[in-house]
Amino acid sequence: MTARAAALTALVVLTACASPLRVRRVPAVELYRAESSSALTSSDVSETARTVLRRHDLLERYRDEPDQTIAALRESLVSGARRKS
Repeated sequence: MTARAAALTALVVLTACASPLRVRRVPAVELYRAESSSALTSSDVSETARTVLRRHDLLERYRDEPDQTIAALRESLVSGARRKS
């Protein structure tokens, strides 16, 4: 095996072992605040609400027109519940 091939193999092996995640320390107060936020405690929606909006592909629309988006989400959920009954 040539030196170039060996270097390339080593590079591939080392890259494959690298972690794709990044971790950073966050103060406990900041973490608690982020995890317990809701529409009542902050000016933004909770992470749970974001997840629901994302699942229905409405997150971007929510930023522009929140009232209409919530109405559309509600209608979508109500009509989906009717179909299952």
